[in-house]
Amino acid sequence: MLARFKIESGKKEGYPGAWCDEEKIGAVGIAVRHGFTCHGFSLNVNPNLYPFGLINPCGIERMLVTSMRKMLGRDISGEQIREAIRDIPGKVFGFDFQKITLNDVLNMMKNPPITVPEESFS
Repeated sequence: MLARFKIESGKKEGYPGAWCDEEKIGAVGIAVRHGFTCHGFSLNVNPNLYPFGLINPCGIERMLVTSMRKMLGRDISGEQIREAIRDIPGKVFGFDFQKITLNDVLNMMKNPPITVPEESFS
């Protein structure tokens, strides 16, 4: 994602997330609840970075945080980000994203399209 915008990033030994030198720009997370996985990522696109200086982000003291806006010196539009989010994983994993509503997601969680036997969770 960042490479598409010509922002150099990578890993930082011993610390999770995406880093631009010594500044964190993104993270990935996963949770499992009631047999369902929830996963996602965060990417600092155009945030106000001031609040990050008031906390220990990710529990790391004196961790610097950056954003795409800071790295590029300009704002990035939401549509540019949405386009990249639709395009990049699809190319990597070979699928097309489909737009769904929050109600669609909630209905799928109540009535999963695939039934998994209860003993699978034991």
